[in-house]
Amino acid sequence: MNRKHFGLLCLTVLLLLLSGCREKEIKIGFTAALSGRQSAMGISEKHGVTLAIEEMNDSRGPGEALFTLYALDDANDPAQAVQNIKDLKSQGVTALIGPMTSTISTACLETINSSRLVSVSPTSSAASLTNPEDYFFRISTTVNFEAEMLSRFMDENLKVKTVSEIYDPSNSVYTVAWLDSFEHKLPDRERRVLVRIPYSPDDIADSAEELLAQNPDAVLIATGALDAALLMQEIRKRNRNIPVLINGWAKNESFLVNGGPGVEGSIFIEIFNPDSQTEAYLSFKDKFIKRFGYEPGFAETQSYDALLFLQEGLNKQASGESLRDSLASLSSFEGLQGTVQIGEDGDVHRPFHIVTVRDRRFVSY
Repeated sequence: MNRKHFGLLCLTVLLLLLSGCREKEIKIGFTAALSGRQSAMGISEKHGVTLAIEEMNDSRGPGEALFTLYALDDANDPAQAVQNIKDLKSQGVTALIGPMTSTISTACLETINSSRLVSVSPTSSAASLTNPEDYFFRISTTVNFEAEMLSRFMDENLKVKTVSEIYDPSNSVYTVAWLDSFEHKLPDRERRVLVRIPYSPDDIADSAEELLAQNPDAVLIATGALDAALLMQEIRKRNRNIPVLINGWAKNESFLVNGGPGVEGSIFIEIFNPDSQTEAYLSFKDKFIKRFGYEPGFAETQSYDALLFLQEGLNKQASGESLRDSLASLSSFEGLQGTVQIGEDGDVHRPFHIVTVRDRRFVSY
């Protein structure tokens, strides 16, 4: 063997050795609105996912894979979200965290299933997304359960007889379903719901006038955080005491920041407990505040839980078993605020909590 061939052989062996020393990597994709009007929840969820991945990497043992986050902005646009999923699949992600809203999730279902990409949505809750046979998972309860709790609370605690409703048509798969599910729980639909109107950011004051025109006992808002905050301000200018109940989509730090004193007393029904005392949640809360400078809420906690769910599936994945099948076999997993039960239909079951805003903080009602 001449010197040239010997040098090439040594180089080849060295490259093989170096390739064997590379860390194993598990690529996690992420798509959400990180810009635009609905970016508040997307940014919150990215924070939750980021902290989860950092902690998973910090706690891994020798030889265990490194988790890497590949995050893309879909700007709450269905076409962009579909393209993001295709791009992330081409980059070799093992699983996707997202999409975040029911409308975007619905638009992406065909692409998710055709590409066989396991997707875990932290916050999509439309009942129409339930399908135990596909590649789409979610760790949020459906709007049907939320509506039942909402209706009961309004009847028993607020003694509400009539309501006015407003919804964001850009996420109608969720917002309309949220209001419809509530109405179906009412004994007399036509008598109890006075008006339902679509939300437009150009007509906020007029919308507030229309919502209050028939003197309802309460107002229901089904929009994102910024729009709900602006609506609350206009409603409070006209009526300081009327109960206003808002969907969980709006409940994040942006709602408090943009609403100011105008959002005091607003009511949410959700699966997140701001006063949870579980050891896991308190540790997460402390680390989150140190990392991002504010208290985590629904979106941040749900996104962290999405990684816990995914990690459970990876840990229990048997040889030759797909990640989809491993996740589908789970009947429960440990979330930050306790055990999350999973039904045979794939839907999760969590306790609900009534939350209000007091002194610009979300607290138990």
